[in-house]
Amino acid sequence: AVSNYFSIRKYYRVSCFIFGLWCLLYFVYDFRYCKYSIIFRRKVANNRFFIYFFYDGIVIYIKVMYPQLFAGIEINPNLIAILVTYFIAMISIVMMSIILMKHYRLQQDKLSELANQLQEVAHLDPLTHIYNRRYLVEYLNKKMKIESQKFAVVLLDIDDFKSINDQYGHIYGDQTLQAFSDSMKKNMDNKGIVTRFGGEEFMLVFDDINHEVIEDTLNKVAEEFALYGKQSKGIELSFSGGVEVFYQEDEIVKLFNRADHKLYYAKHTGKKKIVFDIDV
Repeated sequence: AVSNYFSIRKYYRVSCFIFGLWCLLYFVYDFRYCKYSIIFRRKVANNRFFIYFFYDGIVIYIKVMYPQLFAGIEINPNLIAILVTYFIAMISIVMMSIILMKHYRLQQDKLSELANQLQEVAHLDPLTHIYNRRYLVEYLNKKMKIESQKFAVVLLDIDDFKSINDQYGHIYGDQTLQAFSDSMKKNMDNKGIVTRFGGEEFMLVFDDINHEVIEDTLNKVAEEFALYGKQSKGIELSFSGGVEVFYQEDEIVKLFNRADHKLYYAKHTGKKKIVFDIDV
């Protein structure tokens, strides 16, 4: 009889563990794939069979596993019902709080990711997928606040772009802008940023003001751009530019004006050149 009693206790212990695991999965599944508050109220408040079954299981488990607790004591069913109901409610509240907190954090992460994506879209040119002028201004304003900061800007303009559009169409014109942007992005890697200034004008921002680094980068872009023109339409594509260096206590408008002045000089002295300094 004693051995049968212990085997029953062992069997019931395993059964209660499986039952408890089933209850946990029952709650987690519903919370994960259904509407939280509605399903929770429906399952816990309205499904009386589930609550009573859970309640009876706890009572029987206590009676079988710990009979000495009830030796000579008359059990008050109402008190046990209150305690079990309180226990179920506390577990439910804790589980609901944990799941809702996870859901809240997940929503926050999604909102943050969406905000970053929207900000990135607002800063990119839709045709060339490089930074636009709005981002350029924000970037330079931050860069100018850094003490002892020196950098160079290069304002570039594709030579005779209007003629290219008129002769070969706007689709090829867009493809030319994209090819020019791709070449600049590739050659400006880890050297600075590439932005579309407006129309067929672009601005590069070099973190290094070294003359040779800037010149070597622009020469590579010029070679690739010319090769694209020959392979696509058998024409010669080129660009002109003006280079200006920023020093402390400079203003962004003045910086742009000086670079534009050098670009204007390059355009009216033969094109297909980069002007670093204007000889007076």
